[in-house]
Amino acid sequence: MKRKKKILFLLFVLIVQISFVILPTLAQTDKDIQEIIISLENFFVDFSLCDFDSLMSKISARYHGVSFEGNEIDYTKFKTITKANIDGLSKKYIENSITNLQILKSYIQNDEVTVLVQYSWKRFNLETAQDESIEPKNLFSLVKENGSWKITVWKIRIGEKKE
Repeated sequence: MKRKKKILFLLFVLIVQISFVILPTLAQTDKDIQEIIISLENFFVDFSLCDFDSLMSKISARYHGVSFEGNEIDYTKFKTITKANIDGLSKKYIENSITNLQILKSYIQNDEVTVLVQYSWKRFNLETAQDESIEPKNLFSLVKENGSWKITVWKIRIGEKKE
């Protein structure tokens, strides 16, 4: 009987020790996820408003990626491409609205995170005089720089149009 009590006591001590290690990590992870959601929401607000300068303030100078054509993109190229896209977007669409941002998957390691997000994007197409609605999924990698989450990778996977 004493042996069972010792084993139970040791299990209890082990669980308490693990809790002291895991719980602060989980709390930090939850805090990071909330900060990341806010960062991405702000990024999408800037995108929907075609606010290029504010949008670029959320991009890390360490940005790297691949274009739709398969070419490497660094921060400078991303900035050029994004400026052209924002200019085109502002001429083709009005009433841009990005809502319902959801993190579908996330992976956090230290001050780096990768998230798969989905959101609703509604807009009015001036060329077709039609409302459009899509629900794209995008993959982002972010890094914490000077206390703020900045985007280092943005992979766009276009959703289907809704009728």
